[in-house]
Amino acid sequence: MSILTNILTWYSKWIFYGLAFLLIYGYSFYSLGNTIFRIDSTGTKVFSLVPLFTEGFIGPLRTLFIMVTTFNFTGFVHLLFVFVTNFWSPYSVILFLYLIENNLTILT
Repeated sequence: MSILTNILTWYSKWIFYGLAFLLIYGYSFYSLGNTIFRIDSTGTKVFSLVPLFTEGFIGPLRTLFIMVTTFNFTGFVHLLFVFVTNFWSPYSVILFLYLIENNLTILT
């Protein structure tokens, strides 16, 4: 029974952190002005999570890559700090949830 309990605990923990990630990142992304309501070819607003997961993850990496390849290291350090400290970046939310998980593990 302990193996089944461990598996269920592991899955429930990841489901909780997945939902927390979606809520924090989605709300911050939307609050920034990056809309998840896009206008389609017919002119109607359509709810779409695609920009949240495509441009949200790829955009910061692409920007940092451009900074490095153009030898703009001051801008690279500044943007790296911004991407790690603002919740509209998925990487900061992952880091935040990791720190919470790590500290909760230490406390228990």
